[in-house]
Amino acid sequence: MAIRLCAVEDLAKGAYTRATFGDKVLAIFRSKDGNYHVVDDICSHENVSLTAHNQPNLEDFVHFTNDYVECPSHGAKFSFADGAPTLPAFEPIRVYEVIIENDEVFVEYEA
Repeated sequence: MAIRLCAVEDLAKGAYTRATFGDKVLAIFRSKDGNYHVVDDICSHENVSLTAHNQPNLEDFVHFTNDYVECPSHGAKFSFADGAPTLPAFEPIRVYEVIIENDEVFVEYEA
């Protein structure tokens, strides 16, 4: 099932946002190369958000590149290609297929 996330123009290069569907929170990134990446917004190591920094003792920043997003808690990096982590995380995060159609950004989502 394809779920609309935003319009292409809603997210500038180098920006990110979040979308919630029921109890699932997705992180949506538009890297500086213009590509969109969508992952579960949760670190598999510490169960903290990759984008929302209302947790105590976390710096208020989100670091991502064209290839990965970094967890603000302990610095694990998760690949946008397949969700594979670097240490200290061991478990990958879920990566979603992004579809751009008629200047709209969708994600292929299966519960």
